[in-house]
Formats: sequence, structure tokens, C-alpha cells
Amino acid sequence: MPDGRTHAIVGSAAGAFYAVTRNPGQPGGHLLLEAVGGAFGGYFGAKLPDALDPPNSPGHRAVGHAVIPAGYAAYSLPDVLAGWQAGLRRRAALCAQASAQAQVPLQAVCCSLLEALWRFLAGFLVGLYAGYVSHLALDATTPGFLPLLGCQPCLAPPA
Repeated sequence: MPDGRTHAIVGSAAGAFYAVTRNPGQPGGHLLLEAVGGAFGGYFGAKLPDALDPPNSPGHRAVGHAVIPAGYAAYSLPDVLAGWQAGLRRRAALCAQASAQAQVPLQAVCCSLLEALWRFLAGFLVGLYAGYVSHLALDATTPGFLPLLGCQPCLAPPA
């Protein structure tokens, strides 16, 4: 049965991998920043289902672990995330341009740091998504599986 440590490791790896696959044709430094962001996002995304439905009992899985809401999110979120990523990458490109044109060294450094932050966040967003999905995928392999609508206790056999 996957524990918090397993969820964190798999979520981080899934987040980094998904961030890299959503980053076609980017230069190496940009790819690295988004991969690191994806790993961090994956870590937190993998913790999110248990934050929503705390594991304080064997039947703790509710809406945060439910198949139908998660399936809908898995279907609809990639397009939304692509738009958000594009916006963050545009902001990063503007910061890179401002850094290159800066007359004051401190301004160039600040713009470079902001560029790195926007690229990190572009990876973090998709990593958060991948980490959440990885948590549900791991939990789906357990005997308790996942509830359809977040109502597992009402489906459980009587004690």
C-alpha cells in the first residue's frame, strides 16, 4: 500500500517527467527550470489528495480521491494548463528581453531572476497536476481502490 513517502517520490518524478514532455523545443536551461518546477509541483500534487481527504481511517477516501471528478479534471485541465503555461513562458520571455536590454546590472539580475521564477512556475503547474494524478493511480492499485463520487463509506459493506 503506498505511503506518503512513496506518493512524494512518484509524484516528484511524474511532475518532472510531465513538465519535460510539455516543454518541446525549449533550450536546456529553460527545460531544466521547468523540470525542477515540475518535480516540486509533483511533490505537492501527490500530497494534495490526502490533504483534502486526511488518511485518518481506512475509508478516508472521499471527493479528493473520487474517480469521476478526477477523470473530469484529467480530461479538461491539460488544455487550461497549456494556456497558463504559454502565459508564464511569455512573461519569462519578456523578462529575458528586459534583462538583455537593462542598463543597470541590478535590474538585469532582477529580470533574470523573474524569468527563472516564471519558468519554474510553468513547470510547477503541470507538475502539480501530474503529482495529483500519480497519487490517484497509486491508490487505485490498493484493495480500497477509489470511490466513484467521493462516497466510499456509503458503498462499503456493512461491518
